Amino acid sequence: MQKSLTFSLSRKNIESFLFILGFAIEISGFFLGATTFRYVYGITIFNQIKLLGMLILLVKVIFFSRYTSKEFLLFTILLIISAVIAKNTNSNLVYYLITVVGSKNIKFSNILKTQLCIITPLILIMVYCAVKGAILNLPFISNNHSYFAYGYMYTTDFAAQIFYIILGYSVLRRFKFNLFEYLLLLYLSYFVYLKLGAKLDTVLILLIILISLFFKKLILYNFNTIERKTIPLFALCLVFLFFIWGYFYNGSDIYVSLDRFFTNRISQINLGFSRYSFTLLGQSLNMIGNGGLYGYSHSFLKFDYFYIDNSFVYIALEYGVISFIIIIFAIIFALKKFGDEKKNLLVIYLLFAIISSIIDQNFLVINCNLLFLALFAKTDDFLNLNNLKNKELKRV
Repeated sequence: MQKSLTFSLSRKNIESFLFILGFAIEISGFFLGATTFRYVYGITIFNQIKLLGMLILLVKVIFFSRYTSKEFLLFTILLIISAVIAKNTNSNLVYYLITVVGSKNIKFSNILKTQLCIITPLILIMVYCAVKGAILNLPFISNNHSYFAYGYMYTTDFAAQIFYIILGYSVLRRFKFNLFEYLLLLYLSYFVYLKLGAKLDTVLILLIILISLFFKKLILYNFNTIERKTIPLFALCLVFLFFIWGYFYNGSDIYVSLDRFFTNRISQINLGFSRYSFTLLGQSLNMIGNGGLYGYSHSFLKFDYFYIDNSFVYIALEYGVISFIIIIFAIIFALKKFGDEKKNLLVIYLLFAIISSIIDQNFLVINCNLLFLALFAKTDDFLNLNNLKNKELKRV
């Protein structure tokens, strides 16, 4: 009995250690590969770091995790689909899926803490190196204003990374901040807006502050039945909004004004619809964006700008209709699951991620949006406060 208990405890510790180690290495590779460190050391080393992280996660999945027959069948089907899409598009879906599968039995709070403890120092190192000239600090011009990416490949992608770190930290803190944290959030909103030119990410950071100050009820009490049914509908409206705008874009004054507000994202989606048809299992989109040394802004070559900066349209066109449908079902399932389980913090996390993803491609970027890991990880730490207190009382 004692030996069995000892083995069980050690197995659990090893399982947790392998995931945290593999996840930390993997997101380090993804983050560094999206910076101008790649022009110093080459992209190959960062791809190898990502692969090492995934292999460690695979060891955890194969030798230490336990799955039901339904879970195993689901993971196998999704892995086959992801592998086919990766072959067609050179995507990172397999990495994301292995990480999601590997998160089973791991505390989601520990996953968020790992992201915070790994990405935050890397951001500081990157910015320091960019400012000191050790790596490229690429300049960009938008709406007659100059911005710098501070070592990232593009300004708004850096802003999205900052936002997701803030979002994860806010959820861990249950949106309870002290004076220093409020001042830091205000400074970061200033930095994201004036230094990176990211309007929506600025609004989202300020919205996090407003929730903390005035809308604590969102995370203290349970959603009622109407709210739990309305939230998935609201999420779907956000997802399909740019599909509708992009499809019906006709160059009218209203559309032009709307398109200008969203920095030409709507017209670019319309261009994508005219150039590419939807496929079942993905296709490679020939996109030229502003980011990087060889992007539209810095390349000496003459070519047309084309970039779909909306995660959901990008997923549908690049990864295919099957992937898009799976993502939609996963979003609805997650919102219903966390709403029914009275975990408003995770509902809010996903809604923020969806809003952010209407103006970037980071919804399935593993060093940014971690919400889908919460579907398999342990999430009792995120129970609404009144339910958490009741649970603690039952233990006494």
